[in-house]
Amino acid sequence: GIGKDQLTANAIAIAKGWGVRVGLEDNLWWDAAKTRKADNLSLLRRIHSLMEIHDRPLMTSSTMGKLGFYNAQHIPAGI
Repeated sequence: GIGKDQLTANAIAIAKGWGVRVGLEDNLWWDAAKTRKADNLSLLRRIHSLMEIHDRPLMTSSTMGKLGFYNAQHIPAGI
């Protein structure tokens, strides 16, 4: 994962209109100083806040799936 640079990388990506990846698999800590452990919900809420600040729409899981991004456990038959 990208660790302590996750927030910076996500903020830049959101500002540029790119996609982001967020979750504990990329960062176990909420902050770069490692004073607070992260959880997926708080990481997602932070990303949603950044998206609101930059007036960026949230892409639904259905839209992500139509673009070819699937969770390995939920790959539709025939793909």
